[in-house]
Amino acid sequence: KHVDLLIADFPLPDCDGTETIATIRGNEKSGRTSIVVLAGGELTAAQKEIFSCLSIAVVTKPWKPNDLLDSIEVALTTASGHADVSAS
Repeated sequence: KHVDLLIADFPLPDCDGTETIATIRGNEKSGRTSIVVLAGGELTAAQKEIFSCLSIAVVTKPWKPNDLLDSIEVALTTASGHADVSAS
């Protein structure tokens, strides 16, 4: 069964989450799943680069419900699934 969307809350315990994202994207069945990351703090430069290269939407906390909804809509309706929404 195909999963259309994954929402990941970062940071993850005991890892920076990029390994998890790489595993998901590297899997034949889940590689095309749209991903939205809820970032609990500032992302590292490496995380930003990886998420950008993999077309992963990022919503920075604190966020408003519409920030998340907009990112989900973009992730599910665009070919790349990429959006960058930062709450102000």
